[in-house]
Amino acid sequence: CSPGFPLTSRLHLPAQFAVFSESKNSSLGYPVMDTTTSMGFFCSKGTSQSAVNTMCMMMGHNKGVKLPPGLFGNPSFPQEPFFVFEAVNCLGGEESIFDCDLAPWGVEGCEGGDILSILCG
Repeated sequence: CSPGFPLTSRLHLPAQFAVFSESKNSSLGYPVMDTTTSMGFFCSKGTSQSAVNTMCMMMGHNKGVKLPPGLFGNPSFPQEPFFVFEAVNCLGGEESIFDCDLAPWGVEGCEGGDILSILCG
């Protein structure tokens, strides 16, 4: 499954936390999908640990850990973040989150405090 337009995945971390974000073997932050026009986030409550592992593998890491939601504050203050997916559920072994169960695109049921935070290593 693909959205039909270019997407890039990366970790986003608000500037005040950037000093902690990178080490030689790990990265942390909010996983985002950059579309052609905006930065989209993932809801934490509906995203599985297997999906976090898949996200981290897409960014060149071996696995990931789901951290407390909204750990780094609102990344798009003063606006509410734009959520791309409310739920991402993977079984394990997928190469991309687009191989996982995604629901739905551009949701409005999430709030800034439920943004997915991860550690990849």
